[in-house]
Amino acid sequence: MSKDASDRIMRVSQAPGWQAYLLLPILYFVAAKFGGAFTTSPEGMAVIWAPNAIVLGMLLIYQGKGYWRFALLAIAAEAVGDWPYYNWWQGAIFGMVDVAEATIAYLLIRRMQIKLPLVTLNDLSRYILAGPVLATLLGGLMGGAALTLLDLAHEPYQALVRIWWFGDALGMMLVTPLMLLLVMQDEREMLPNVWFSRTPTIMMGLYTCAVLVLLAFAHAGSIYHVSVTPTLLLPPLLYVAVRYRPVFSAIATCFAAIIVAILIAKGHKPFGGLASSEELMLGQEFILMISILTLVFSALMSQIRENAYKLESRVADRTHALNQANDELSRLVKTDALTGLYNRRAFYEIALGECERSGRYPHPMVMLLLDLDHFKSINDLYGHLAGDQVLCHFAQLLNTAARSSDTIARYGGEEFVILAPETTIEEGVILAERIRILLAENPAVVLYRFIPITASIGVAALQPGESLDKLLHRADMAMYQAKSEGRNRVHKASC
Repeated sequence: MSKDASDRIMRVSQAPGWQAYLLLPILYFVAAKFGGAFTTSPEGMAVIWAPNAIVLGMLLIYQGKGYWRFALLAIAAEAVGDWPYYNWWQGAIFGMVDVAEATIAYLLIRRMQIKLPLVTLNDLSRYILAGPVLATLLGGLMGGAALTLLDLAHEPYQALVRIWWFGDALGMMLVTPLMLLLVMQDEREMLPNVWFSRTPTIMMGLYTCAVLVLLAFAHAGSIYHVSVTPTLLLPPLLYVAVRYRPVFSAIATCFAAIIVAILIAKGHKPFGGLASSEELMLGQEFILMISILTLVFSALMSQIRENAYKLESRVADRTHALNQANDELSRLVKTDALTGLYNRRAFYEIALGECERSGRYPHPMVMLLLDLDHFKSINDLYGHLAGDQVLCHFAQLLNTAARSSDTIARYGGEEFVILAPETTIEEGVILAERIRILLAENPAVVLYRFIPITASIGVAALQPGESLDKLLHRADMAMYQAKSEGRNRVHKASC
């Protein structure tokens, strides 16, 4: 389960408010009335019975909190809903059976540590065993005993158990998963692309409507001796299970099950001219089959989407890490390890591009070649570690003095180079003087000692048609001229 789904479960698992206590008896009462009016045969046999599934859904959503209030409200709703047919205390007994059945299912689900909202095959299969199989079987045994002891049925005890069991099991198969999915559905499982799925979805919708019309007008499961059975609803249900989120599959399955149950209860005999008991049994088996198939297919596709999401996330993370590693490798290849400036190779790549651009368009550009004065004596007097710190200090001063558009690099040893585009030779000399003065005014501090440092700087402007090597050579000659003139000075290269 994703973090989003877990957060939703944590929110709804807080103590239920008055809205939940109001909603439970309303849903219970409506489900009981709807089941009695539309999905129960004239003989009193319920094809689908959903009130117990609603109680189970509320217990699972709120993780058992407010249990006694939910139980009392459900029993009261059953007593009120059964009033025209049974005495209030008889309805209360049936309500207690439903609550006991939902309680057993809830305890089994907690005991088996089934994760909600039932979107994996493992959780779904264990839920079917805990709720629709075991809990409803025990509920059927209790309900059949209650009907027999109260002398309210004329069917054998075994038949009563079977009718109660299957009706309640179908309710738990259809309604409880739908409630859980509506409350705890994972928003990451987005709908498929609308434009891609529009045509087949419309076709499946038209197909479903046609099947429903045929079922409504079919007599004993056929039209003009052509068989028309609810099995025709299976293709669109499987399509929804494969294409869409589990919640839509649960809604579609509930809709199809209700249609089939109403057809059976109203005597349409959608499975052919069978006896009422056989028709009801076959209908329940069909509803059980489609609910298991669609929920299993939906859970399978949900797992596939979950695995695909995890794989995509893992690939994205690995790709991001790889890109970061490549960026870091590229930076290391282009960067001087000591000063953090561009190295000689990176400088050449940048400078070649700038020379080409300046040659294509008549824009000025100058190059400054800087060499620390008497750097060997610094290494001899203070050690190579101190010399490295002096180089780093010099690099920081260059970053401070230069513009963001300038390219600064360590050319080699104690030599540094600055490429200044859109700069005339006069402006280059001014920049060099600013660097020279800044350096003289800010000695390096090594082991609490001030080490005065100076630099000789050669400045050369790019001439029309001149190559990068030629420009570097003229800047180098100007720098050596500054050294020969006494160091700590700037010299402008001749054209």
